[in-house]
Amino acid sequence: MWNSRIPTSGVKGDMRTAQRQALTMELRYSYNAGNLTYVGTGRTLNLGDETICFETDQGLVDGSDLELRIPWPSRLQSVCALELVIKGPLIRKEKTVAVLRMESYEFQTHGDRSFSQIASCGITCNLAA
Repeated sequence: MWNSRIPTSGVKGDMRTAQRQALTMELRYSYNAGNLTYVGTGRTLNLGDETICFETDQGLVDGSDLELRIPWPSRLQSVCALELVIKGPLIRKEKTVAVLRMESYEFQTHGDRSFSQIASCGITCNLAA
């Protein structure tokens, strides 16, 4: 899962020298635009100290504040499923590759507060109603 230093790829004009770790895991994301909550799926590409680069199944709105949920392969005390929840603004995107600046992250148990089955299929849902 974790590899040695790799170059940042997928986003043009990114000339930073910060070390990034390859991380390929499925994810779900959500963001609000107007009265709608958009959800989608994707896959992580790499992880830096302050950013995460990932592929998306659909276009994202510039400047969106996103929440990423990554099912974690380890269980809490070998029993309870975990998710890594990362929140922050979209700072770059190009076609289906996006970069999020991590403002917060935490592990949460995977349960009732996770995305519902209907929202995880990649459709747009109005959850504000």
